[in-house]
Amino acid sequence: MDAVIYRKGKFQVQLFAFPAFTIIPEHLHPNVRSYEVYYGGQVSFSLDKKWIYHFEGKNDIPTNNKDLVTCYISENSWHGGIMGPNGGMFLSVQEWLNGVTPSCVGDDWDGKACVEEHLNERPTLKTTYDKNIHWKAAASEEDTPPPWWPK
Repeated sequence: MDAVIYRKGKFQVQLFAFPAFTIIPEHLHPNVRSYEVYYGGQVSFSLDKKWIYHFEGKNDIPTNNKDLVTCYISENSWHGGIMGPNGGMFLSVQEWLNGVTPSCVGDDWDGKACVEEHLNERPTLKTTYDKNIHWKAAASEEDTPPPWWPK
């Protein structure tokens, strides 16, 4: 699930909520740079094919700056993620580049799709979906899954 919660000019904020064990394969958004902000649940983010953090929150919303977990994603940064057994949520604070009008970052996607519906909703994307995707698709240079990943 995603929802645009703010948009002004070339800037927008999207809220993403994913069910348990969703794998977001490494991908690029060639016309977007963003900050991804942890919002709830269990989320592991990767950047440049390596884990940058595993957040195993208490399913509550951070209430002060010291509790916020963020990562900067440039338009050239390969990134991905995995949601834990309770699912996960994050905000994507975006600047859209190259004169591209803000829409959903799923429309500006280079890499494998994270859910089959991605292809059905965006038939013009040149991407593929693999229903048997492995956790390594989210962080291909890692040897260890997130700590909560099933053994």
